[in-house]
Amino acid sequence: MASLDHMRWRNLCGRVGLGEEEDTFSRLQSKYEQRHRKYHNARHINDCLAYLDASRHSEMDNPLVEYALWFHDAIFNTFSSKNEERSAEWAAMTLRRGSAGPEACKFVRSLIMATRHGEVPTEPPHRLIVDIDLCILGVPSDRFAEFEDKIRQEYWWVPGKAYRRKRMAVLRSFLDRPSIYSTKEFRERFEEQARANLRRSVEELGR
Repeated sequence: MASLDHMRWRNLCGRVGLGEEEDTFSRLQSKYEQRHRKYHNARHINDCLAYLDASRHSEMDNPLVEYALWFHDAIFNTFSSKNEERSAEWAAMTLRRGSAGPEACKFVRSLIMATRHGEVPTEPPHRLIVDIDLCILGVPSDRFAEFEDKIRQEYWWVPGKAYRRKRMAVLRSFLDRPSIYSTKEFRERFEEQARANLRRSVEELGR
């Protein structure tokens, strides 16, 4: 099982004006190790941070974007529709303990709420964090199949027919967009493969 990067967390805390927040790191690690998480775990967070590091985006060095990535799936309960909201509140509450002002807390909340993927983001930092979260859609087909299987395991309690219908709706919502990715670099890197993966999965779910 993957673990979060402790040294990276300590460095980030300094960049956003927090103390080392050892208890918060331990709580995050514990959350991302929860047994019901098959995809939304520490590996996902580490992958997101790796995509951030490799990005050429103007916001890639913004510590609040990285901070939001650490927290964006901190609360994950497949029976709830308020996971992002609760994750955002935890992130903001922690940030308030440091030197960050209300605007920084509001900004972090908005970044995390953008990962609900209800609408296409318009602001550069929101475009970056959303594209990073969606990178999994554009990975090679075998990895995408593994991702889809893990999502199904997380929603084990949803009856098969209902799951297929709802999952198809989610995947089609991305296919219906003029572009899945909002930034040029992620679009060039992932768009074509993401569309192929999504079309294949929708077809399989519809059988």
